[in-house]
Amino acid sequence: MREELSALGATADVVACDVADRAALEGVLAGRRLTAVVHAAGILDDGIVATLDEQRLSTVLRPKVDAAWHLHELTRDSDLAAFVLYSSVSGLMGSPGQGNYAAGNTYLDALAAHRRAAGLPAVSLAWGAWTQDVGMTGRLGDAAVERMARSGMPPLTVEQGLALFDAATAVDDAFVVPVRLNPGDFRAHNQIPPILSGVVSGPRRAAAAAGRSAVTLRDRLRGLDPSEQEQLLREIVAGYAAVLLGHGDASGIDPERNFLELGLDSLIAVELRNQLSDVVGLRLPSSVILDSKTPAQLAKWLHAELASQTDLSAAGTRTAGGAGPAADGGADSLQRIFFTAVHAGKEVEAMRMLTAVAATRPSFESTAELEDLPAAVTLADGPRDPRLICVSAPGATGGVHLYARIAAQFRGRRHVSALPLVGFAPGESLPATGAAAARVVAESILHASDGDPFIVVGHSTGGTLAYFAAGELEHTWGIKPDAVIMLDTLALTFSQDDYDNVGRFYLAGIDSPLVNLNSARLSAMAHWFVRLKDISVPPTTAPTLMIRSAVTPDGQEIPYTDPWVPVDDVRSIEADHLSLAAEHSALTAGVIEEWIAGLAG
Repeated sequence: MREELSALGATADVVACDVADRAALEGVLAGRRLTAVVHAAGILDDGIVATLDEQRLSTVLRPKVDAAWHLHELTRDSDLAAFVLYSSVSGLMGSPGQGNYAAGNTYLDALAAHRRAAGLPAVSLAWGAWTQDVGMTGRLGDAAVERMARSGMPPLTVEQGLALFDAATAVDDAFVVPVRLNPGDFRAHNQIPPILSGVVSGPRRAAAAAGRSAVTLRDRLRGLDPSEQEQLLREIVAGYAAVLLGHGDASGIDPERNFLELGLDSLIAVELRNQLSDVVGLRLPSSVILDSKTPAQLAKWLHAELASQTDLSAAGTRTAGGAGPAADGGADSLQRIFFTAVHAGKEVEAMRMLTAVAATRPSFESTAELEDLPAAVTLADGPRDPRLICVSAPGATGGVHLYARIAAQFRGRRHVSALPLVGFAPGESLPATGAAAARVVAESILHASDGDPFIVVGHSTGGTLAYFAAGELEHTWGIKPDAVIMLDTLALTFSQDDYDNVGRFYLAGIDSPLVNLNSARLSAMAHWFVRLKDISVPPTTAPTLMIRSAVTPDGQEIPYTDPWVPVDDVRSIEADHLSLAAEHSALTAGVIEEWIAGLAG
């Protein structure tokens, strides 16, 4: 950038500074004569509101809010010609999973108004997204960018963005919204932002033969027999899912396929739940999509919930009684005691309670005692070998859905599946020993490979299980994976302190409502952590890659430490422990694909 500016006749100094550190910023500005300020900082840490703790708020707000205020204070006595703040349209219209980011940008909008009221120059530009190769959008995968393009606000090209910057800074307004709008897409998705209701005309479109309200739907259901009622609900579910996934119609949705196989990730699951909640007139549990697994099962559950009401045409809404098809009776007493303990800061005690509960559950010492092995869920398909088989981490809020955004990057290129851990569903047994734990994961991987070359992948403690399972495969059956890839798998010495610390980490996001936290999931989490320290298998000789997070959630650099096991390669990415599988999944997938290509060479 400095070379480009120099070529244009400008003299540029590039200075490293944490602008949110007032003293550091003051030192940089000392002795400099400023004529303009452009504050363009931005960082994402997406998550639903229930998961936004103080740290995740600080990660996003510090470079936005603190830095902007320091710039305001330290330059308000300067004779500036311009004070430009890069805000986002998310603060104006909202954006799923970005409550912290929206709040930070709304603050910038307010700061611009505050400066104008004080007679100081200021404009806040509430940008829409830019194209994939620039800005924060550059870290999104193809699927996310395509979804954005269909949302009614397609990304701006660089040329469009620069032209809008010139136009926006030339007007005498404190708040300008430089975006592209496609009103037709708003209508097609039944998602017209309230602020645009006077601009985007036309009826809100309901999906696939659904009525325009819950009352209309219930009236239609009353005129059908039970099988026809369920079929109508199938069409509604498939129709809404098709729109969110970018299909022209519901014909692209197989109602018997897993939602994750169809391409849903956690954010789309929330959107689908919200839209279905509106049309059926029920406040649906947040976990209902992932618990249902398929559109057909979700339609069946919706039918049962609606049929349980005495008057299907009654106005108003009520909360659905269950927590989805996988529920085991709703909020049981174990859940209440557990959440009370966690919210009181007694995470360690809560985990030990769950361990005791797990000890009362049925267990197995041999996989021969199981009726079925855990079945892999296909997340992506493609022609390239080897396929990727991902192992779930044993967190209560974890599961195969946490690999969905990484897998989306491989669609059309490579087969990707993910394995759940046995014992997390009601009625399932738990491994009685570390040997049984390693064995069941290894056999499940072997079954998921379907005889094709494969690479085992694991995120966090899922990487620990992936590594152990690879060793079990190699030394028990003589089957060696093409490679093992561990995603920020931390060192574990399996002492009691480590067990307690891992428990605290996984409980930090325990309020996430995307899965039904029943007693089976909670006790299985504690049990699998205990079994981890009992696993003892010879190490695999397969090529091994460790992808490590280079930054903390608040953007601080993480010093390098040697991996906990010998590996052939270590790659660092600019993502934190959770975001590498979420908003920065495109970075993770890119490193994986590049490394696999190197193996073939």
